[in-house]
Amino acid sequence: MRKLICAALAGTLLCTALTGCGSQPVEEKDPIDYNQYVNAHGSVALTSENCAFLQDMRLYTLDPDVSAPLAPLCADENCTHSDPTCSAWLDALCIGAWEDMIYYVAADNGGRIGLYCMDDQGRERRLVKELTSLSDWNANCSYQICCGVLAVNYWDAEDKRSVYVCSLDDDSQPECVFGADEDEMSNDYIGLELREGWIFAYARAEGSDTLALWGMALTTGEKRLFDADVPLTTRPALRGDSVVWFVTGEGAYSAPLDGSEPAKLFYTSSSETEYGVFDDLYLYLIDPIAGNEMYVIDSTGRTVQTIDEDFLPYFLASTADKVFFADAHTHDTRPQYWLDKTQLTSGSAEVHKIDAM
Repeated sequence: MRKLICAALAGTLLCTALTGCGSQPVEEKDPIDYNQYVNAHGSVALTSENCAFLQDMRLYTLDPDVSAPLAPLCADENCTHSDPTCSAWLDALCIGAWEDMIYYVAADNGGRIGLYCMDDQGRERRLVKELTSLSDWNANCSYQICCGVLAVNYWDAEDKRSVYVCSLDDDSQPECVFGADEDEMSNDYIGLELREGWIFAYARAEGSDTLALWGMALTTGEKRLFDADVPLTTRPALRGDSVVWFVTGEGAYSAPLDGSEPAKLFYTSSSETEYGVFDDLYLYLIDPIAGNEMYVIDSTGRTVQTIDEDFLPYFLASTADKVFFADAHTHDTRPQYWLDKTQLTSGSAEVHKIDAM
């Protein structure tokens, strides 16, 4: 398992570059993979040239600069996009992106589950590998694809769930990482969050209604308990060498990934209906019972901007300079609005509507 995941993450580790003869090595970091900050898991895939969204078995494309309307991801200029012959139609169980390719999990005509990929314009589709164990499980699974890894939440006939992972770029099959150890057998892992170099799982002990947030470093297999009592909406996210998460009724926490210090509360919330999602810079809070306001919180716990629109913002995804939202009342994972993330620091970010073809 360690060799398998290390290979998948090799491209995300620190690299050393020589700038000339006799020069000192310069330590560089790869760009952030913003797919780890996608909230609508399985429905959004971000590449350098495209933002793809899956809704009702159809792929839609949006230029990262929002210079054109949201449109079906189809290369045929004469296509009406009205039937399954259109290449935008995709009967997939989930999508994700890695190294500017869109990956997806789907079943063939014989019911065999496989991992597939295409370029970010929807072309050159191919089978990466058949997921033989998933075919045997009769698709009792949910999936996440991010940062070179496929993660699977599988539940058996007794509704006991466990977590499996495998690399995207080799012939390995999913291996159990939460639920396989003897001391984990009594736990029910009812959800997962895949991040760069880490996977997080929500563990419920037998006979308990409490969820505990566990994390595992994919390169080492080391596991750590971060919080013993969290809701399923916790949505942990990485910020450098720390992990942050939001607990409804308490607020936002931060803790070092190495466990060297206890978790610290950096934003306090007493609302029992508030819900928060993180990206690399901000926490986006909404309270659907209280109204349509969205509060944007920085890493110090300061509210940098309050956004009040005539829709209830549902955070879909974030890039280096934009944040995409849908209207939570529509139950649609296609983006309908965006804001300029760089303007949030000054509290002047405006919400823009996204046109659709």
